[in-house]
Amino acid sequence: MGKRQSQPWIVVAADVLAEEQSPTELTELVPHSRAALRRRINRGLLVLAPVVAIPRGLGLWLTPVLVHTTWITALVGLPVVIALANDAYRALGHGIRDRYLVVRAGTFARRTVALQRDGVIGWTITRSYFQRRNGLLTIGATTAGVGCYKVRDVSVGAGLAYAEEAVPKLLTPFLERSPRG
Repeated sequence: MGKRQSQPWIVVAADVLAEEQSPTELTELVPHSRAALRRRINRGLLVLAPVVAIPRGLGLWLTPVLVHTTWITALVGLPVVIALANDAYRALGHGIRDRYLVVRAGTFARRTVALQRDGVIGWTITRSYFQRRNGLLTIGATTAGVGCYKVRDVSVGAGLAYAEEAVPKLLTPFLERSPRG
């Protein structure tokens, strides 16, 4: 058996999958588009907005001290939101290594999933209104009994190409190719 990395999750993944080398170890993950970063920043701002707006409203109604706390909260909260959004964006990735699909996401709990390609029985494709506006989608590899492993906020072309490369001819009957012009 070869030399193992010191990270415990790599050793566990290789042991569980009965592989010499973990599929998550050397897989070069495909980064997502900048639109995925914008979505993460916007989500963070949606969380920050009520945290700032509620004390501001109360401050205008009750005491000016709360008004001052709102701009201080916004000043401190904005860099935190941007830092967390950047971290979540850097964590996004997907790839294929040998007979495994590899998907990674998460900020506080970063998760990397290695899924055997022959275990995929279908694909789920979802697009919210805002994803459609940005040319993104969420594509999920569906497995029997366990559920769905999602690649979030991937560009339409990259997501469909990933699904087609991962499990050839499973998605093909449902794709409509548009002529380039």
